Amino acid sequence: MLTQHAYIPQMLSKSRLSRRLHHLKVSVMLLFNLLGHVWKILHYDNVLVIDSLPVAVRDNSCIQHAKLYTEECFRSYIASKKRYFYGLTIHLMVTKDG
Repeated sequence: MLTQHAYIPQMLSKSRLSRRLHHLKVSVMLLFNLLGHVWKILHYDNVLVIDSLPVAVRDNSCIQHAKLYTEECFRSYIASKKRYFYGLTIHLMVTKDG
């Protein structure tokens, strides 16, 4: 729709965008490590609460159709639902001020 109305005349295809994002993986990891280090220095005396939540990309039964997150390191367990999945786990760190 955006290319039809000439809002974005040279929009990237989905596969090209995906390839570019995969090339940024190292840069993004370095950025998160740097931000974590700065956070640690600035908030060394705060009380922190850490929690995690799963982001399932594929259930364990559908893994043969998956193209991303097929490695064993992306396999996790959701204890509340008593099932395995392939995907990511997001870790949240919150101060007492929110």
